[in-house]
Amino acid sequence: MIVKYRNLLPLLVALLLAGCAAPKTAMVKQTSLLMGTVVEITVHHEDPATARKIINEAFAEGTRLQNLLSIYDKNSEISIINRKAGIEEVKVSGEVFSLIEDALSYSELTGGAFDITVGPLLELWGFTPLDAEKKAASRQRQMPDKSAMEKTLSLVGYRDVHLDRSRNTVKLAKRGMKIDLGAIAKGYVVDQMAAVLRAGGIRNALVNAGGDMCALAAPLGKKAWRVGIQDPHSSNSVIDVIGISNEAVATSGDYEKFFVINGKRFSHIIDPGTGYPASGLVSVTVIARTAMEADALSTALFVMGEEKGRELIKEMSGVRAIFFSQ
Repeated sequence: MIVKYRNLLPLLVALLLAGCAAPKTAMVKQTSLLMGTVVEITVHHEDPATARKIINEAFAEGTRLQNLLSIYDKNSEISIINRKAGIEEVKVSGEVFSLIEDALSYSELTGGAFDITVGPLLELWGFTPLDAEKKAASRQRQMPDKSAMEKTLSLVGYRDVHLDRSRNTVKLAKRGMKIDLGAIAKGYVVDQMAAVLRAGGIRNALVNAGGDMCALAAPLGKKAWRVGIQDPHSSNSVIDVIGISNEAVATSGDYEKFFVINGKRFSHIIDPGTGYPASGLVSVTVIARTAMEADALSTALFVMGEEKGRELIKEMSGVRAIFFSQ
């Protein structure tokens, strides 16, 4: 999974109502572990008890979706799809079907720079949590050999994911193929948690899942939520601060999860075309309309590189990107 996180700079809250006294407003904040990271929900609301109730409902939704999408839960729909690869199609829920469909649309948009079938490559490089633990324990970190790379690359390709919308079925064309939604699922879950808050009457909130964020409006009395982007070269400082309101943000970087072979650093963001970790950029931050879009695009732009990434962003509406080069 791709793990991303940024520092959030919280703001004081103020509410001014013309012609009457401003009601007391509380900031309610709760955290929980989901999707391999710390998820924090911040809400500004006049009734803390109501806010906590709705926040708990949002976390319940996050847990439900985590169980549905995780590749580490053998009973999840994604795990079943992977086990049936090259054998038979799998009927899935409407939300899983739609998420995979959206993922494939980002693959088309980015010319394959974003590809959910990179699962076998992540395993080859030891970038899934279980594989990483095994390799760290054995101290075995080495470049994949040519034959292993060729074999693994033959299992990667978003066009080999076959969807049938009339029956909500998904089939992977080849045995050994594996879907990994790590570069889009977290953003999707953040969006759905924010939707629960909105449906519960929450108007001002921020959902932050390890750096994938979705903002509802802004802190009361302010124009935007202020979000600090971590300095790629220092975990204790920020390199930029941006404001978001009714927007989402996600960052992909090569500095949080990597290993070094012969003095060269290899990150966990794999180029689906070459099979090797992408290089050239240190981080990419995307501000978009949804966290799912920001999540997918930040990974894709990191793989594409700054020049091609900027060309793509120019063609899109409602999307901004911040690139940091090596």
